[in-house]
This record gives sequence, structure tokens and C-alpha cells, in this order.
Amino acid sequence: MFYVYILKSLKDENIYFGSTNDLRNRLSEIGGLVWFRYYRES
Repeated sequence: MFYVYILKSLKDENIYFGSTNDLRNRLSEIGGLVWFRYYRES
């Protein structure tokens, strides 16, 4: 299953967007989050 996401990092305040099949891993790569939104379609 793939996720489409928009993330804002606490670490560097950058905004990241994209898609991944491992959302948990992607969140850990970016660091602490201020805000996130994702879409999942099964």
C-alpha cells in the first residue's frame, strides 16, 4: 500500500511531500514533525 504525504519537520522546518510504501520509516528519516497529512487508498 502506498501513502501520499505532506510533512513539516521540527528539525529543519522544511516541508516534504511525496509518496512511500513505508510511511513509518519515512517519518523517522525526516525527524520530529510539526504537522502531517496523508492519503491512503486501499
